[in-house]
Amino acid sequence: MPDRPFLEGAQRISLREKIFREVIVNLLIYREFSNAHPATLTIWKDVVFTENWNRPSMMGRISLENLKPHPKNPTISNFFKQLGWSEELGAGVRNMFQYSPIYVKDSMPVIEEGDVFKLTIRYDAENSQQGKNESTVRVDEKNDELNDGQKNVLNFIETHSNCMAKEISEQLKMPFGTVDRHIRLLLNKNIIERRGSKKTGGYWLIKRKK
Repeated sequence: MPDRPFLEGAQRISLREKIFREVIVNLLIYREFSNAHPATLTIWKDVVFTENWNRPSMMGRISLENLKPHPKNPTISNFFKQLGWSEELGAGVRNMFQYSPIYVKDSMPVIEEGDVFKLTIRYDAENSQQGKNESTVRVDEKNDELNDGQKNVLNFIETHSNCMAKEISEQLKMPFGTVDRHIRLLLNKNIIERRGSKKTGGYWLIKRKK
């Protein structure tokens, strides 16, 4: 992963270290250690993705507008703070939103809180720059071939990378069997793909260049 030079005031800082330190710290601080669900960090060609079991204080995507820091593991958090590996509560998320679009132009972290805490950071500059256009082209090309239910599932996968069928069913309030049929059709049409293991993997939109 590249480490581009960046000056903050008169001080040179490592954007890579700023962002990915927070990724690792969040993976541990927000981990629910009483649950056997494994904490995972997966590095793909264009994204870094983490997933861990969680005690949610809210449900859904986290942004700077709705950020309400809540201590999950205060002892671990305080320990990291004493070592200088973390700052005050919520600072890590704010740092990721601040530095990610500088590290990769216009790329924002995707942080989703639920029973499983998910964090996605894009680091491939070329793919990141093309990402929005590629996925839009792919969806638009196929829209006419899909019914409303299939479009809803596809749109959810496009905006919630690495989601699972159960999550789609719950969020869209759609029967699990119906979601499963839609997913199989989208897989057969080569519009989406599954990545990762059976237990922790999920569905992703397949991006195509113009």
